[in-house]
Amino acid sequence: MKKLILFTFLILSILSLISFQGGFGTGSNQAGTTAPGETGATCGQGGCHAAGQFSPSFDLFLIDEDGNQTEKYLPGETYTVSLKINHSGLPAGYGFQMVCLTEEGNDPINNFSDFPMDVGEVTLMGRQYVEQNRRLPVDSIPLTWTAPEKETGSVIFYAAGNAVNGNGSPTGDGSAVGNFVIEEDIESSTEELSVLKLGLFPNPASHIINMSNSINVASYRVYDFSGSTILRGTKNAIDISNCKNGAYLIQVTDKNGKIYSDRFIKI
Repeated sequence: MKKLILFTFLILSILSLISFQGGFGTGSNQAGTTAPGETGATCGQGGCHAAGQFSPSFDLFLIDEDGNQTEKYLPGETYTVSLKINHSGLPAGYGFQMVCLTEEGNDPINNFSDFPMDVGEVTLMGRQYVEQNRRLPVDSIPLTWTAPEKETGSVIFYAAGNAVNGNGSPTGDGSAVGNFVIEEDIESSTEELSVLKLGLFPNPASHIINMSNSINVASYRVYDFSGSTILRGTKNAIDISNCKNGAYLIQVTDKNGKIYSDRFIKI
């Protein structure tokens, strides 16, 4: 009888550890970003991750395909939405949930794609909610997002998340919510834009990624989405086997002084 009780306790403990690693919506089919139309519940209410530790807060950066941070979006263009979970102390991991709606009408912009490792999506109320599938080891999450069509107007990213101590329960964690308005770039969207692309292949890639042989490379740099240089070189083939899975930016200068930019995914 004692063995049966001990075995049951161990199973429940393991299930508890697993359950607290998933996203707010994955485990409970609830939206918790405080966006309009939700119940208002978040991962920091009802005793869940609400202890006030680590002082988490959010920053959100919109990065275009050339690796430049921008305050406005161009209709139909693809961007990296980089969500940064600021914190104090040394959390064991992080969790989040995010949704994008129009500022006028609260219509969903369900255009997230190419999720990084341990990040997925759940559909609630016809909206695409992006969240972690298990506890994340990093506090910066790059997400691929395609801007909506012309004359959509401003959009708002609503986010909720936490910094956790990894003890398998919500005690001793901290949570935060935030929202970020991104305006449509009406003036630039009417202009023809020319961008020098690298023609990277294969993309995504796991070991070697190549630039077109027509580019006479003088130098290149590969950046992560915190802005740190992680690789540099002078060849058209780049060994990315030691990079962590995720999205990266590359900037290349050829021997004629032309500058090329592009992004790639390491898998």
